[in-house]
Amino acid sequence: LEVSGGAEALSTRLLGLFGEKRAPLAMGLTGLIFGIPVFFDVGIFVLAPIVYAAAKRSGKSVLLYAMP
Repeated sequence: LEVSGGAEALSTRLLGLFGEKRAPLAMGLTGLIFGIPVFFDVGIFVLAPIVYAAAKRSGKSVLLYAMP
């Protein structure tokens, strides 16, 4: 991305959309968007125990916490 100039183009566009003051928000959203497909399987394994614990504690269905 850096060699092709894509990183510069993305940062210019994001700063144009969000502005200088909201640059951290832009970077956070970008990380979220790009991180989901890359680390999706890791997220499942990390979040699964939390989902089960929340469902057990509340007495509600696991699907209530797992689907959103």
